[in-house]
Amino acid sequence: MTKSTRARYTLEFKEEAVRLVTGGERVATVARNLGLSEQTLHNWIKAAGNGGLKSSATPAVSAEQTLSWMSVPEDFINTWAARKCPTKTRDVSVTWPC
Repeated sequence: MTKSTRARYTLEFKEEAVRLVTGGERVATVARNLGLSEQTLHNWIKAAGNGGLKSSATPAVSAEQTLSWMSVPEDFINTWAARKCPTKTRDVSVTWPC
C-alpha cells in the first residue's frame, strides 16, 4: 500500500479558483478544469466568504537553512566512513565506493 501525499495550493491559486466560480462559472466545471474535487472548491468558496482563505503551500527554505544541516565536520565524516567500510582508508575529498 502506498502513502499518498496531500496536494498543496498557493493562496493565489485558491483565490483564482474562487474568482472563477463567483464570476459565474459552475463549480463542477472549474473543479474539473483545475483538477480539484468539487468539495475542495466548495470549502475554498466558504472560507473566502468568511475571510479565512489561506495558503497551504509549505514556505520556501532558504539556501542558508538548507546548508546549515550539511555543515558536518570532516573528522565526523571520516569516522563514520571508517565504521561503515572499515577495510578502506577514507578521505572526505574522495568519493567512497562502499
